[in-house]
Amino acid sequence: MRGGAFHNKIVEEVRAVFLSYGWEVETEFCCQRNEITTFFDVYAVRGDARIACEVETSVRHVADNVKKAESVGVRLWVVVPSRRLCRLVEQKLDGAGSSGFRGEAVVLLVGEVERKLGAVEGDRV
Repeated sequence: MRGGAFHNKIVEEVRAVFLSYGWEVETEFCCQRNEITTFFDVYAVRGDARIACEVETSVRHVADNVKKAESVGVRLWVVVPSRRLCRLVEQKLDGAGSSGFRGEAVVLLVGEVERKLGAVEGDRV
C-alpha cells in the first residue's frame, strides 16, 4: 500500500470489518468509470452495493478524494483515527464550496466503521 505504517494499519482494520460482514474487498483498488481512473484505499462490493473508503490521517487530500469518488459515482467513507481529525475533515468538507459538495461522503472514526456497516446491512434486509 502507498501510505505509511499507521495509515496501512487502519486500512487493514477497515478491510477486516468489511470481510467479517461478507463483502468482497480490495485494497488500493483501481476504479475506472466515466473515462476516469482513480484509486481507493479500500473498495468493498456486496451485490449491487459499492463503498469506497479513503483513510485520512490529515485533511490535506480529503476534498480531492470526495471529488474523485463523485466523478466515478461511488459512495465514499472517509475514515479517520481521531475525533479531532473527524471534526477538521467535516469542517473542510462543509467549507469547501457548494452545499452539495460532500455528495455521499461520510466521515467516520475507525471504530464507527462496523456500526455504520451494520446499519447499511440492516437497510438491505
